[in-house]
Amino acid sequence: MSDLGPAPAGQLLTVNVECTGSPVDRFGVLHPVTIRPDWTVHTVHDLDAERVGVLFGGWCSCLHFVERIVPAFREGLQLMAAPRGLPRDGDVWDNFPSQGCPQSKHFHHDLEAAVRHELSAAHVSGQYGADGWADRQVAAVAEAQFRAVMSAAAAVWANAADPDLVTGGRDGYLELWAAGMLPTQVAEIAAAFPDQALSFSTAFFRRIHFHGIDIDWLQAVVTAYPTGLAEWAAQLDRGSLRVDPRELRRMRDLGLTGHDAIGLIEAGVPLAAVTELAVLPNVSGSTAARWLTLWYKIGVHPGPDHYQVLAAHQALHDRPSHSTLDMLCNSLDSVATPLPDRTEVAVMLALTGDPERVSQAVRRGVRRAVDLVPASSVPSGISRSIS
Repeated sequence: MSDLGPAPAGQLLTVNVECTGSPVDRFGVLHPVTIRPDWTVHTVHDLDAERVGVLFGGWCSCLHFVERIVPAFREGLQLMAAPRGLPRDGDVWDNFPSQGCPQSKHFHHDLEAAVRHELSAAHVSGQYGADGWADRQVAAVAEAQFRAVMSAAAAVWANAADPDLVTGGRDGYLELWAAGMLPTQVAEIAAAFPDQALSFSTAFFRRIHFHGIDIDWLQAVVTAYPTGLAEWAAQLDRGSLRVDPRELRRMRDLGLTGHDAIGLIEAGVPLAAVTELAVLPNVSGSTAARWLTLWYKIGVHPGPDHYQVLAAHQALHDRPSHSTLDMLCNSLDSVATPLPDRTEVAVMLALTGDPERVSQAVRRGVRRAVDLVPASSVPSGISRSIS
């Protein structure tokens, strides 16, 4: 693991430490402690003299900071640089042992949660020097000192970062730091998307960093849709709604917006269904995608014939509710088979607006929506089963 310095670009990190002669003292004198890039430390104290005093039962908060907190902070930064160095058992992340941590079990199904806990002051205070921190008062000092150095470091790292890369600028970087991300990691991710005009959300960076989103795949998504899809795609669990970038390019070629594409994918509409519908007169790819998305959301998969029959009867947008359609389909179970499928029932209901009329038609033997309307009103090219 590379040894990251305390501040970016070889800078010094200065932390104000409250100087006390006892862990029970409060309101000590604040003075700066400087951590150099090589992790050596400068204080206003003669630390060797303070060490002698400690041997005789004394206490020095600055010595405690240098010997306990600085090493803890150093290891914390290395963890932020390489979070997957945490112990792991299958899909469960663990933390390194910490005798004084109030949380007895350290099992996390989420890497971000594991990193957050590893960097928590309570876990660190029990992990580094448990022999000296068994006393609760000493542990309280240790936790306060660790929070102070992490806060000072967060400010220095955030101030040195490009505020245009993340939504919220400096505040966004501080939020990501609290989650266990370095600003340099944000810059590395953003560099993979150089043509993006807008900054990305903190959630976008966290998903990629902690959840193992495939950058190459995400780049291909962004190439297909330069705006609008990157944030959405980064939210997908690997393998669930993951889309083929080649399909996205075909969607773009059909004239679909990023919003259209998202709706289509989430509703499970095949691109072939959009293509088939978009060949009809006055039906654009975007119109076809939006219309099909709404129907697929209620479990109905209409085709071009259904579209034309509904259009001929000014019923294109008369979709039944999911619950009404469910009840009607369930009520038809007692009718002699074969029953019309859910799509035919839905289109019949859209045409009539009356579940009872649909039920009566099905009992008469009607199995297709086109057979429910007069032959004179059926668009040319569509055949009926009932003359």
